[in-house]
Order: sequence, then structure tokens, then C-alpha cells
Amino acid sequence: MRAPRTARALRADDGFTLGEVLVTVLLVGLLTLAVAAGIGVAVKAYGSIKQATEANALMGNAVTAVQDELRFAYDVEAVSGASSGVGPVYAFDSSVRGYRLYLANDANTITVNGVNAANPEGTADPLPGTVDTVAALPLLNTDTSGTGASVQLDSLTWNPDPAGGGLWAFSLTVSNGDYEAQSKTITVRTVNNW
Repeated sequence: MRAPRTARALRADDGFTLGEVLVTVLLVGLLTLAVAAGIGVAVKAYGSIKQATEANALMGNAVTAVQDELRFAYDVEAVSGASSGVGPVYAFDSSVRGYRLYLANDANTITVNGVNAANPEGTADPLPGTVDTVAALPLLNTDTSGTGASVQLDSLTWNPDPAGGGLWAFSLTVSNGDYEAQSKTITVRTVNNW
């Protein structure tokens, strides 16, 4: 009884032939290769888009932070003989922070440096004509994402307005290692006229 059933199964012509199965396996393999290659390209594109987005966010935060410091500055004066890495040092009183300060660069970020009020110019200052810093605090947190992006203040100039107030111009650069992501020059008018 088993013999006729086995013979019938061996003569069956329904189902898939070996050639059809091999073609299907080949097509699935090619499709898998195409998807794998596409994933690599997509991951690389995502990485570059993410870096550009983080550089844009860092530039926006830096512009806002520097603008906020300079917009409310008053009693601005260039300090002779001092250097902050961005040209002349402009010390100013900050109505936002409540003390005299100047902006400079640190290794990866822009810093706010307080001027030592206990050693004003003209008193028993060991280095007259210089800015005595109390502390250098980061103006903003530059890299929270771990990509290594940093921001630097490239230049800072002050143009006083005879009618009161004045105009600041500053340049910022966001870089990631040796790659300069973007650079901007911004102008800010002070709102304080005293």
C-alpha cells in the first residue's frame, strides 16, 4: 500500500522545480545586498545631516548668548595692553550680570571673564592697564552631543555712537576638528545709553 503512494509522490508535477527555487534565492540575495548598501549610505547621510544640524544649533545658541551679553553692555572701554585672543579687549559693565566683564576664547568655547573690582585701574595694580580676571566662565555649553563641535569668537569690535550707546560687531566660527562648519558676522546695537 505504501508503494503506490510513494510512486505517486515521486511523479507529482505540482510544486517548485529546483531552478525556480535557485532563481528565488538569487533574487532574495540581490535584494538583501541592495538593502544593505542602502542602509550604509543612509547611515552616512544621517551622520552628516546630524553634524550640520548640531553646528546650526550651536551657532544659533552662540549668537544669542553673545548678543545678549553685548546688547546690555554699557560703559565700554578698550583696555590697552590686554589680549583676549580676539583682538583688543573691550571691558564693559553688564546690566544683565551686574558686574564688569569682557569676552574671550577658551579652548573650545567663548568665555565671560569678570574684571576684578578690588583692583580697579589706577590703584595698587601690579600690571596697570591690564584686565585682572577673577574667573573665566563658559558663556555657553558648546558640545552636549559628543560630536566635538566648538565655537570661537573670531573678532569683536566696538564703535561708540556719539549720541549714546554704540554698535558691536563680532564674528563666530563653529568647527568640528579641522572642519569649519560655518562662520557668521553679526552686528548688535546696545540698548543702554548711560
